[in-house]
Amino acid sequence: MRLLQGQPDGGLQLDGGFQMDFQMDQDQVRELAQQAREQAREATEQAREQAREFNEQARQEAREMAEQAREQSQQARGAGIGVGVGAGIGVGQNFNFNFDAFRTPLALGQMNMAATRPGMIRNDNTLYGRGLTALDDHHYAQALDDFTEVVSRGGPKADGALYWKAYTLNKLGRRDEATAAIAQLRTSYASSHWLEDAKALELEVKQASGKPVSPENEADDDLKLMALNGLSQSDPERTYPLIEKLLKGPASPKLKKKAIYVLATNSSPRAQQLLEQIARGNGNPDLQLTAIRYMVENKQQPNRSQVLMEIYASTSDAAVKQEILNAYQNSHDTDHLLQVLKAEKDSGLRNDALRGLGENNGNAELWQLMQAEASPEGRIQIINAMYRNGNTEKLTEVARTDKDPKVRMAAINVIASYRAPNMGETMASLYASEQDAQVKRAIIMHLANQRNAKGLVDIFRKESNIDLKKDILQRLQNMHTAEANELFLEILK
Repeated sequence: MRLLQGQPDGGLQLDGGFQMDFQMDQDQVRELAQQAREQAREATEQAREQAREFNEQARQEAREMAEQAREQSQQARGAGIGVGVGAGIGVGQNFNFNFDAFRTPLALGQMNMAATRPGMIRNDNTLYGRGLTALDDHHYAQALDDFTEVVSRGGPKADGALYWKAYTLNKLGRRDEATAAIAQLRTSYASSHWLEDAKALELEVKQASGKPVSPENEADDDLKLMALNGLSQSDPERTYPLIEKLLKGPASPKLKKKAIYVLATNSSPRAQQLLEQIARGNGNPDLQLTAIRYMVENKQQPNRSQVLMEIYASTSDAAVKQEILNAYQNSHDTDHLLQVLKAEKDSGLRNDALRGLGENNGNAELWQLMQAEASPEGRIQIINAMYRNGNTEKLTEVARTDKDPKVRMAAINVIASYRAPNMGETMASLYASEQDAQVKRAIIMHLANQRNAKGLVDIFRKESNIDLKKDILQRLQNMHTAEANELFLEILK
């Protein structure tokens, strides 16, 4: 078809008498634009949710690997061997696990790959999250396998997995098994927060008994998502009662998350009130975590940090506490992190709060905690957190004055990792005032790792212990430096 000429009305006259009119109806333009915006929001939310699940899985896997490393360290110490992680390997040294080793993107990816290798034990969070994803994708057989395995382990996710197992069985048309799973939930987890959801699910199972599974129902949730989204934009006030009913009913994970998202993206007092109620635990644990995450992202809510603190103090759920700690860390809220540290007894959560202070320039808060901490183990934890904010002045003071050699060694290990230009002089100064032989060996090792021959030569000349002098010479032999050669000649003369 050949273009002939432009037309006065803005169209184009084409060969054969056809005319293409490029004037598009404005309502259609607006509709397409709205659809594009909605698709963009959906894509953004999906990416955020995937990132959250990935980060939570990675953190859990890192904790498990840390625990394995601690157990290996205890076994090694029982055999008379000390291990220094992140600072080399030395005989008789105190073990300090470096959590930072698992925080790089590469390490996180390697852990997730390791979790899926044959023969590797996958953690409950990974299986549980995979089951929810399979459920949303209508892959019910896969979801059932994952939830069944989580239930069999009896961990903190077991009651939630048991609920979703019953939900999945109902979707498969296996009503009797679904009813049995609900009964097991009531019997085995009598105080579970999933029991209210289980009541609604049980009612649905009874209503569906004797009816065949209908493939058309698979798309119901997708239609409900579209309807919920449309109504929330045009008439949000009518949406809230529907959302409350939906959240208390046997809906899919995807649909319930979408309902909370609708609340989170609406700034009306009613929407924010509902969101806060769910975040405080008015719903199952999965919904509570989702609501907390959305509250964290809502920077316009002025009292959100205080609300999160109230939730933290009122719950015993470690996952909820962890989510709130992550929020405080990401928002640089050192005041609330310090409040947590003063009241929290769980060592794992305390470590996470300490890391939060360390990564947010919490020098003053950490030093305040350091002065008040009585146990050597507690002071070592604080030192490991101080590593992240580079307070070498305070660390050097600890390395010089603390009464416990394990604490002094921990401080020295952290100081050595900075590799500052004057680190050799600092290490030599600490060596001169140190009395413990094992701490001295740690300083020798760090200077050798940094190939600081001058520092080693300086402390050799002042050292009287023959074993330590031999240790220094052995390390200098591999350096091939002018300072080392001069010392060798001096000894031979």
